[in-house]
Amino acid sequence: MNASEPLKSRSHFPGLGACVKQYRGLIIFLACVALGFVTLQVWHQREAPAERTAHRERALQAIATIYRIEMRKAEMDGIRVVNVGYDNNVMTFDYQLKEAIPAQTSHSELLAALKKGAMEDSCTLEPLARHISEGLMVVYRLADVDSNVLGQVRVGSSDCASAQGNPPVRG
Repeated sequence: MNASEPLKSRSHFPGLGACVKQYRGLIIFLACVALGFVTLQVWHQREAPAERTAHRERALQAIATIYRIEMRKAEMDGIRVVNVGYDNNVMTFDYQLKEAIPAQTSHSELLAALKKGAMEDSCTLEPLARHISEGLMVVYRLADVDSNVLGQVRVGSSDCASAQGNPPVRG
């Protein structure tokens, strides 16, 4: 090799330069599509938690509406459902007594019965049980005939876990 002779680069792939020139537009297009796909995936991963939260909120609103409609039709001994609502990760069931409380029945007995039924229903029946394990708080309020609140029972994930003998589910 002579020092005055220019270095010739040899390609291990002869004819590649012509092929690249011929398909340059297609290569640029495919690179842009791949870059767009990667960008979309990264964006979606950032937006997914907000979408899941919005979906959960819509689902809980729908569940409250269904319960409101169905429970008003249901006949329960001495109690009627006044309202079922959902707001800010709390679902509220408002019950009212149909008749005045007999003198021998105390408020604590009524609330104990309400708590037993609330724990049983909330912790075992779908879809409430799943949502409670994800952090939903369910509040059951009991009012007398004159709409005076006698008390309320709160059921959350730790209540369901302790009732079933499991450690509380953390979300």
